Amino acid sequence: MKKFGLILVAVLMCSTQAMAIDIACSTQVSWWGEADATTVMENIRDRVPVSVEIFSSTQDAALADWLVAHTGNGQSDLLILSGRVPTSIYTGGNAQPDGSIAELFLDDGNCIINTGDWFFYVSNPNNAGDGLANLMDVPGISMAEPIVAVTPTEDGQLYTPSFAGFSPSRPWHLEQLDGTDWTAELIMGINADGTRADPAILVNTVTGARVGSFFQVAAALVNEKSDVISEWINNWYLLNVNPAGPARDPKPAAGDVDVLRDGVLTWTPGPYPGTHNVYFGESYEDVNSMTAPTASGLTEASFTPGRLEFEKTYFWRVDEVNASPDKTVYQGKIWSFEVEPYSIQIPIDVNNATASTSAPKNLPGLTVDGSGLVGNAHSTISETMWLSAMPDLAPWLMYEFDRLEELDKMLIWNSNSASEGFVGWGIKDVTIEYSSDGVEWTALAEPTQLDRAPGLATFDTPQAVDFGGVSAKYVKLNIQNNWGGILMQYGLSEVQFYGVPVHAREPIPASGSADVRPDAVVAWRAGREAGQHTVYVSDDANAVADGSATSISSATNSASLKPFDLAMSETYYWRVDEVNDAEATIVWAGPVWSLNTATSLIVDDFESYTNLSPDRPFQTWLDGYGYSADEYFPVDYPGNGTGAGIGHDIWSPSSPYFNGKIMETVDTIAGSGQSMPFYYDNAGGTSQTVRTFAAPQDWTVGGAKVLSIAFRGQAGNTGTLFLMINSTKVVYSDGVSPFSGIGRALWQTWNIDLTGMSGLQNVTKLTLGVEGNGSGMILFDDILLVAEPIEMIISKDVTTPGDELFGVPNDGDWPAGEYPALAIDNDETTKFLHRQGGAMPTGFQVTPSVGATVVTGLTFTTANDTPTRDPITFELSGSNTSIDGPYETIASGNIVDFAGATEWPRFTQNTTPITFNNTKSYKHYQIVFPTLRGAAETLMQIAEVELLTQ
Repeated sequence: MKKFGLILVAVLMCSTQAMAIDIACSTQVSWWGEADATTVMENIRDRVPVSVEIFSSTQDAALADWLVAHTGNGQSDLLILSGRVPTSIYTGGNAQPDGSIAELFLDDGNCIINTGDWFFYVSNPNNAGDGLANLMDVPGISMAEPIVAVTPTEDGQLYTPSFAGFSPSRPWHLEQLDGTDWTAELIMGINADGTRADPAILVNTVTGARVGSFFQVAAALVNEKSDVISEWINNWYLLNVNPAGPARDPKPAAGDVDVLRDGVLTWTPGPYPGTHNVYFGESYEDVNSMTAPTASGLTEASFTPGRLEFEKTYFWRVDEVNASPDKTVYQGKIWSFEVEPYSIQIPIDVNNATASTSAPKNLPGLTVDGSGLVGNAHSTISETMWLSAMPDLAPWLMYEFDRLEELDKMLIWNSNSASEGFVGWGIKDVTIEYSSDGVEWTALAEPTQLDRAPGLATFDTPQAVDFGGVSAKYVKLNIQNNWGGILMQYGLSEVQFYGVPVHAREPIPASGSADVRPDAVVAWRAGREAGQHTVYVSDDANAVADGSATSISSATNSASLKPFDLAMSETYYWRVDEVNDAEATIVWAGPVWSLNTATSLIVDDFESYTNLSPDRPFQTWLDGYGYSADEYFPVDYPGNGTGAGIGHDIWSPSSPYFNGKIMETVDTIAGSGQSMPFYYDNAGGTSQTVRTFAAPQDWTVGGAKVLSIAFRGQAGNTGTLFLMINSTKVVYSDGVSPFSGIGRALWQTWNIDLTGMSGLQNVTKLTLGVEGNGSGMILFDDILLVAEPIEMIISKDVTTPGDELFGVPNDGDWPAGEYPALAIDNDETTKFLHRQGGAMPTGFQVTPSVGATVVTGLTFTTANDTPTRDPITFELSGSNTSIDGPYETIASGNIVDFAGATEWPRFTQNTTPITFNNTKSYKHYQIVFPTLRGAAETLMQIAEVELLTQ
């Protein structure tokens, strides 16, 4: 049978992925339980294609923050209540009839729906029906009994096909809307005389606010609420509220600075766009008043304005022309951005500022540390400035950059101490030289005379010296005289150097990043006027720094690391040199960055799959059931003809996962959010699922030698697990038997040796399957490529069928076909039964043939008879003397699952882990069961016992 999923009218009409709507769900309840409410809200979250946040009964403040953030944001958002309103958004006793957070949210044109008791109910003090009356500004509106039966309307059948009718306790009284600003916008269920409605949506014709009721009745109705509310959102709300709108999410973002002058403008289109009109200009007024767009009829959400002017602010807007027949135009907001500056400040370490001489407290580093400035004004504190010793017969200052720079200008703040006006330490005439190596020097064209500072805090004008784009690593100021002309002592407050950004910068990933794929594409912000880029990569930082490392050339500001053949779990260094043969300086060497390669490469971690197309797991991992056609898959897939089924069955009412999640979200490996269920039934031979990669995979990247697969079986599974990489088949074996792994309800790692396997640089298909007689379910989690096998901390049974074993007591008081050794025969259809179980602790002693082991856990499997015979407590002991003891206690405790209120199913292993701290190894073990489920029971039985070691 193909998998169809919920019937969604919206899917047939158009995609709702771009809807500008957010949803919040509160699980504060009355009339039903919060656990059920949480399940309903999680189901809704999994079934709708917009953002959904769930707030529990302890998250009142967070929900209030959400409503405030979603009030006045220009979109119609939705709040779903579960019968009780959090007092953070509306107070108990209706103490705030006007101006509450909830009312402001509604009056902004948003929507609130309720499922449960009274709308805006609080029990202490009680709001009753007056909460809704206050929020709607309709005095006396009532949703009280009598209880009536409602049946689906035509709209109900169209938009909420799962709704079959019910008898609400709090329906809308439609006649009470007469003469108000409210009207019934959508009625999905109505009574026989047309006066009572639920589910139904009301709208305020003045404010655009909406309120709605869904199943206001004293019953959980988890499935009904999950289905109908999800269908209403998908099939009506998303299509009728904000069905179209303006462009949003501009890039560059509104207010951005340092934007590339040759960049491209992009945005997220409004829903249902036909074309886009762009308005672009140098002033807000120009863009606001434009009648003719700069570019019209664009079909892509991008616009290239051409080369822009440095440091200029530009304004732009995008009008969305709807695809509807009337071509409605949705005028966009006006955004602005500032283009990158022509040059940027070059940082200088204080130790890279030197001078001919210095007064003891007036070192040259003070001229580059910012201390000589107050904002953009000169400081008047002499201790913040450089001052030479006296007399200095040949004064100079020199600055060294970390690398060769293309200098644009230097800003100078001259000496400005309080006595500057009459002493005159400030530099007057100076010759400025520059050098690339500190040996050969070139002077700027003409000597420079610096402005005299007056010694006042109001003096805020730095002097600019133009370098004209020369290449330099050193700049030297040869001082000729000072403004006083008397003392042979010279001072300077602050200097700043600006250079054209010709070097590569802003690496992606950022320097020091971890978990980088060895074949990742790295990128950077290109240096100005770079014609091409040389990329150096090595595990030797010095080789990268001196240019002796392996390198490649790139015509763009990105490059793949694949040619460098990086290994996993290593630290590498990289640098980008910007090259332009047409410039005076051809190569600008970049800084050295670092990255750490990932320890593994993900083939599939199963985290991206959801209940919604196109992200359902069986649409990627093809199985025997297939899937139906939809907007993402125009052609259906009939299945691969095997007994495999991917994902939990959420469609069949008889399934324990009905209306739940396709993926497994509880039973996963550590750190994982979900695993993939693989059901198999080999009545027809073999069950398998196949993933075909859209782009061929190279499984040799990073020195990968092992394909590691995490999986968890379950008791009763039979058959042999296998996989195929392209057409190469590998059968699972843990050294005991090919199928023992999938018959264990424990997470394990299957490490497949890839060494010598062909075709690994062009992997197009991965197949997982089970062959041989049997059926069952396996969970798969992370599938990884690694350099060395991953040894997951898993538990293995230390016992083996045939180990030496005796009953406790070893009195032979058991049926002939139910003897003690059957407790470790790896067959849950057999059992050990002792007739003295009600009178004393019974069990067995065993000497594992594997030798001394450290046991840290246990599993138990129920047998095939009455549950009162199941043990509910255990005692485990160990001995290193003999199987007869003496024994030391290792652990004791409850078998939680067997002792629960609900009888544990027959032939079923416990799922609540039984683990304990033990570091001592033993050669012999004794397990006994002091307590049985039935207080009056006289027989103890157990199908399987596993003594687990890690």
